[in-house]
Amino acid sequence: MWAAVCKQPSVYVALRILILSALIYGGHARRASASAPGQIAFPWDWSHEHVVFSKPTDSKVLARIRQDPRLMHQGMRRNASSTQASIGIPRSSASFSARLGHIGAPLTIRYATTVHAAPSQSTQPETLPLARRLFRGLQIVVVILGLLLALAFLRRSHWTPSLMTVLAIALFLILTSCGGAGTPTSGPIDTSTSGPVDPSTAGPIDPPSGTQTLSGDWGANIGAASAITAPSSTTAAPVYPAKYSFSANLNPNCTSDYVVFPTGAKGTNTGGNPTASIVAFNELYASQGGGIPAGYCGTTGPSVAWAYLNVTCATSTTTSNDPILSSPVISLDGKKVAWVTSTGKVQILTMGTVGSNGSNVTNPVCVENAPGGTATSPNNAVLNSITLGNATNNPTSGVTLSEVFVDYNSDSAYVGDDDGYLHKITPFFTATGALQEAATPLWQALHGYTVGNLIVDSNGFIEKCTGTVFPGLSGPIQPIWNKTWGGTTLDGTVIWTNQGSGGGWPVYVTGSSTHTDNSELSGPVFDFVSKNIFIGDQHGSLFYVLDPGASTAVGSCANGAALHPCLGTPGTTTGIPAAGGTMKQQMDCSTASPSHTCLVMSNQEGFTDSVIVDSSDGLVITQFSNADNTNASVEQTDTSLGVFRSATLAGQANMSYHTGDFDNTYYSTPASGYYYVCGPDSTGKMTDLYRVSFTNTSGTIALGSTNGTPFQLTTTSKSGNCSPITEIYNTATSTDGLFLSVDNQGVTPTCNSQSCVMSFILGSSMVSAVNASYAGSGSLTGTSGFIVDNVANTTTYPQASSIYFAPIATNLSCGDGTSNTACLIKLTQSGLQ
Repeated sequence: MWAAVCKQPSVYVALRILILSALIYGGHARRASASAPGQIAFPWDWSHEHVVFSKPTDSKVLARIRQDPRLMHQGMRRNASSTQASIGIPRSSASFSARLGHIGAPLTIRYATTVHAAPSQSTQPETLPLARRLFRGLQIVVVILGLLLALAFLRRSHWTPSLMTVLAIALFLILTSCGGAGTPTSGPIDTSTSGPVDPSTAGPIDPPSGTQTLSGDWGANIGAASAITAPSSTTAAPVYPAKYSFSANLNPNCTSDYVVFPTGAKGTNTGGNPTASIVAFNELYASQGGGIPAGYCGTTGPSVAWAYLNVTCATSTTTSNDPILSSPVISLDGKKVAWVTSTGKVQILTMGTVGSNGSNVTNPVCVENAPGGTATSPNNAVLNSITLGNATNNPTSGVTLSEVFVDYNSDSAYVGDDDGYLHKITPFFTATGALQEAATPLWQALHGYTVGNLIVDSNGFIEKCTGTVFPGLSGPIQPIWNKTWGGTTLDGTVIWTNQGSGGGWPVYVTGSSTHTDNSELSGPVFDFVSKNIFIGDQHGSLFYVLDPGASTAVGSCANGAALHPCLGTPGTTTGIPAAGGTMKQQMDCSTASPSHTCLVMSNQEGFTDSVIVDSSDGLVITQFSNADNTNASVEQTDTSLGVFRSATLAGQANMSYHTGDFDNTYYSTPASGYYYVCGPDSTGKMTDLYRVSFTNTSGTIALGSTNGTPFQLTTTSKSGNCSPITEIYNTATSTDGLFLSVDNQGVTPTCNSQSCVMSFILGSSMVSAVNASYAGSGSLTGTSGFIVDNVANTTTYPQASSIYFAPIATNLSCGDGTSNTACLIKLTQSGLQ
């Protein structure tokens, strides 16, 4: 029967109309679904400025770097949805988010084939303009009319099949020509025109010229007791804010996106100067003071998301004695923030979701606020902690220079202390209860040991039980340990063999077979390709620790064994000549037995900043304003410290310069890119901006030499210390921007020979424009490090492409009505557009 019905011409034509209408609407629905990406969230902290990924050429290297989520984070920030597609992030990202959140599972991502992809509408958070939404509504109406027309035809058989076919085809052509089913809702903008492209019109825009004043979009009070150190300091590392973006491929989120920054103060909520230990802000993309134009999140500036003392309420409801002077790090899901205090406590805060979590920086609360505490409404925040200890200072070791570096893949964290030990904490963000070090046990009296047992002796070295006589008990008091690596010690009826700095945690980095030196360590940087951790000391020596796990080790242990983790022996001894006197520790580590343990990078200055590691090409880079009492230099080695290359900037100067940064070209073609860094000018009296080139010899990328004419940053015959440099490639405008500050004598008119922030547009020459400057409202002495967030279309999302930093001063007017205090500042990247 149904066959007979379908043979009727009227039914046949109606079915054709229904099918065609379904195809039109279904095709459109599929495209609409494809253009609505899911959430891809990511943090950005100090470590993202110290681990970078240029374009890899080795498939084995590619397989390794895929394990580090920072690869995806870098790709998303540098090239938004163009990179999102090319590194294998699905448009609907639920499955990717699940893989990303599964600690220990390799990330399924592919590296971008190019960094210089054309800007596209999909690089911006996606919402449809009003005209497109109206058209979609019209499209649905037309399709419904087509369905009704098909039904009408069943009743009016005198309408010929051919007429209905023509009407259906006409309907399809109308929808296609109007940009419906046949036109994707998002795609690349034609950038064949020369110059930067305005994403709102797909047309060229003229780059700005001259110097513009960059206004403070908002300033938020972080307390008059703020103790963050200035960039001129040679005894403290620069501190960075940390930024969490709830979704890199949807609209900027006013509630879930946040910036977190420590105050550096001993937090308290009592007395005449209450101050939080650490504070976070949301409603970031706002203007301040009710002015017009309004920001995406309004006109009243940011809101305080939370403000805590870094103590549990069970410990103290009013005061913390553990200042946070390190850069915070954020978990992948954005729910936890971690840091290390100057007193050696590594802490993880799980942010509260109910109750009182601190209304502002001067009204902080303790963590796990209980009834009867400082707040009327208890919070559910959690604070997990561990106090670092070592054989030199047990149970407490201070931390002055180090940050926390997180290996997200294994859920481990590394941190160096002030006595020369490198610690590992695992699990980290997934830990419940108190944090635990991956620590080798201390020696115990009258304890039974068996062959193969490991302990840490009182010198900080690992001892291995290599023999026992029944009953295998240690003595009643600790023996005098043989300090010689490989030497033996008799302890009761147990024989120990000294393994040196290898075989267990913490690793005694600055100790050697002949010396037990103690020196403050810089922040560690973990490389996913070599599985080595790079760390410098306050005497200018660079070390690496092997922690390969199940992977093949890159480099060899300095103790001659293969018991990991271990302190590595550099592949070369040809660095800067080791110094004596106050830097005698360099002579100790560079001549240690059975093998040297360090590569000397400066015999005049220590490491305040961590090194930068390019995991794709195996480059380890640092810089010194006085490398050898003769030159200011940028220096490069490899991941087994097997080479030493130096690019001289100028003669040495008694200045403090911090980490530089690469331009955008470096990430796709390293040999065509540059490393930008501050340094003294040729007279030693001023501060200049330099760039250093790279070479490619048979596929090996190496540091080259200075290139171009240095750009003067300070006024004539005056010098200033530079902050760390931060670069951002803005895909919305195809401009490559650079941010830095000087702590004195800034050269631009806005700087007016004072401390200020400067931004630059990079070009084929050193810089194509000194684009903007910001001097603030008080007597600055430099700034913290800079964190850059989105590269959003600021026409659609005003105030959503910004930088965040803290001026070093406590006499500022923040813009939120507070004065004579310290501020966290947000500035837009508008000076670059």
